[in-house]
Amino acid sequence: MSNETGTKIVSRKVFLAGVGLTILVYGGLVAGLTLVDHSDTLAGLESSLASKAVLIIQNQKINMDQAHVTEHHEPPIVDTEALSETHSADDVHQVPDHAEPAVSHADVQQDAPQKIGEHQPDPANKTIPSYNALSERVDDYTIPLKPHGDTPSAFEAYRKAYAPPSIVTGNYYALVFYDYGLSDTLSEAVRQNLPNDITLAISPYAASASAKREDLGANEYESWMMLPMETLQFPAVDPGPKALLTRTSYENNQDHLYWTLSRAQGYAGIVAYSDTAFAQAKPVFGALMKEVFDRGLGYVDLNSDGNAQIGSIAARYPNRYAQASVNFDKYSADYSGEDFPELATSIVENRIYSILVFPLTAQTINIAAQTHEALKDKGHHLAPLSYVLDQSEKPVINLSPNAKGVGSHGNADDHGSGASNSHSNNSHGQGNGHGNTQHH
Repeated sequence: MSNETGTKIVSRKVFLAGVGLTILVYGGLVAGLTLVDHSDTLAGLESSLASKAVLIIQNQKINMDQAHVTEHHEPPIVDTEALSETHSADDVHQVPDHAEPAVSHADVQQDAPQKIGEHQPDPANKTIPSYNALSERVDDYTIPLKPHGDTPSAFEAYRKAYAPPSIVTGNYYALVFYDYGLSDTLSEAVRQNLPNDITLAISPYAASASAKREDLGANEYESWMMLPMETLQFPAVDPGPKALLTRTSYENNQDHLYWTLSRAQGYAGIVAYSDTAFAQAKPVFGALMKEVFDRGLGYVDLNSDGNAQIGSIAARYPNRYAQASVNFDKYSADYSGEDFPELATSIVENRIYSILVFPLTAQTINIAAQTHEALKDKGHHLAPLSYVLDQSEKPVINLSPNAKGVGSHGNADDHGSGASNSHSNNSHGQGNGHGNTQHH
């Protein structure tokens, strides 16, 4: 009996010892896990969450000097290498709806973050203020400053200095290419085949848009920025992930506007193709367009039919708005490109100021060069877009001082009926009988 009792006591002790050993082993494992680097555990957990989910650790004091700050991510940049020399504005991309396309930041080619005052104009040009003086930081974007007091507008500061010919033999025309920067090959070709009084509108989707604008400025080109927006052809014609859209909020559209304005500094204005797509969103669209003008920028509509709402807003900003006289892309849909120089000559000969716009393609570079030669042979004058846009009074230049009533363009009958005395004095102002007709 005593032996059985002793055996039970020993068995109970062995059992308890085994339990105790098991507890010690598990306790050791738990303690070991707690010693593992917490940041690795957090990173592992966060990696299993959605891309924008972040784990919040309570009761943990964060040193803000050491905290990682996530910079603003820019949208995908167009791969210029994938573009051929024959890339056409007719090429379209299909998108399902107005929803923002998904963006994979891992594959995005991004420009270096642009800081206020980082890029400075040529110091030899003392008339151009620094970018620091004409820019401000808004919602993480560096955009043109709203002019105030003695501060010049971006249009005034960054328009190309242009000296009109001493003897004016004809009218003025601007040659404007948009989509500049999407193809390095085409961007170089247009500069090699045409003089630097042409105007180049940079695509905000161009890689290194800021560097491209700096290069244009260093080579005395006037540069503008393209503003992508939805048209009636949407979604067959995709304006890209940062376009202004009709069925999204004002806040989203404003963010897209700021993003576009921040892609570079030192441009004189905005070019955009607009139609009646925003007819059902006039308050939003009007507020966005007003901000463009309030920030001291010029605005040129690439649509020769224009936009009545923009025109109404622009009336409060003299000499800052115009619409294309003819857009080659729109014209070529129904006519042969070979006839364009003749059409352009007819337009320029009947208007003191004309704006001829082209998408940047191999074909349009060739046609624009032919058009320029034809107009030059007729005695007309190529000028930067800002000069054509600003129809304020210009200095009087008389061809013949002894000729009564003769100005830089001859007598008042040179351009048909309706020309006033201000035309014969070469004011080229809006009251000359032609100032409101050249963009029809």
